[in-house]
Amino acid sequence: ENVNRPHFHWPVLLLAGFCLFARRGVSADTTRQIDRSRVGKDKVIYVDRATGKQAFPGEFYLLSGLFSEGLAAVCVDEKWGFINEAGEYVIPLQSAWSLARGFSEGLAAVNFPRRGDGTGGFGFIDRTGKLVIPPAGYGMAHDFSSGLSAVSKKVGDRFVYGFIDQTGKMVIEPKFDRGAVFKEGKANVIIGDKRAVIDKSGTCLGAPVFPREADFTYVISDAASTRDGAVAWRILLRHKGADLRF
Repeated sequence: ENVNRPHFHWPVLLLAGFCLFARRGVSADTTRQIDRSRVGKDKVIYVDRATGKQAFPGEFYLLSGLFSEGLAAVCVDEKWGFINEAGEYVIPLQSAWSLARGFSEGLAAVNFPRRGDGTGGFGFIDRTGKLVIPPAGYGMAHDFSSGLSAVSKKVGDRFVYGFIDQTGKMVIEPKFDRGAVFKEGKANVIIGDKRAVIDKSGTCLGAPVFPREADFTYVISDAASTRDGAVAWRILLRHKGADLRF
């Protein structure tokens, strides 16, 4: 994911170089196509797509992530850390996070346990593991794209989405029922049960409309629970604006 491939006019040389690396073993800074493969009930291993074999030793918790920007968030014994494409820990396992997401634009979202004073939730670290955007009660956080990340924050009795920049500043105030990543300066959001497209100022580009694919919509709650080693979220089902049930 998010791999910037250089543009060359020598495809044969590139293919030969790839085969050479595949045979000799790939160093930590060489891009590999690595997939996850489930083993047992709640574990995964990482598999080199080129060979179909396990890329490096080790089994990780089921929610461990895919590689992005050369690193993957992994969980072992309820501790989270980040490994490189050789399976080496770049950011050591630690118990401070209850969940970690992949890197995007040099930052990764990590979740801290919530506290009674409203602190905790998602913050962002850099590739050294340094916390650069402290948790501010965000219940959910999306990957950075075009310099912005959609985050949910409690306003009144519900969570709504806004957008922060890479300094942690809220540049689009929380007011949406769901947010998404920006692409080409635009992002899809949900307002009530309607979909809208906004620009980077938060302005709707046209009137919100009901999704075409269905009259039914849903909202995922920000409160997760653990059941038999899996994480479960409550989902509120709606039909044309009317709440039906969780």
